[in-house]
Amino acid sequence: MHKPCCCADLIDCLDAFTDEVLDEVRRAEIEQHVLNCPHCRAIIRRELRLRQRVRECNQYSAPVQLRAKVIMRLRTTHLQAR
Repeated sequence: MHKPCCCADLIDCLDAFTDEVLDEVRRAEIEQHVLNCPHCRAIIRRELRLRQRVRECNQYSAPVQLRAKVIMRLRTTHLQAR
């Protein structure tokens, strides 16, 4: 059994919490803490908004010419490294 959750615990496992990879017991402890802590609720909201914005940014592709230049540079660098 884990000790009661505090703000520092949330900070320590924020990524695991928002990635939903914590074990059920620990997740429940964090959720209980967040219900009673406006500061930690705000942290989680900011983290989730940031993640959403990053996902939205990934919807755009580089122009074809730029992608071709990058691929060519990577191939050249890879061949030089051999």
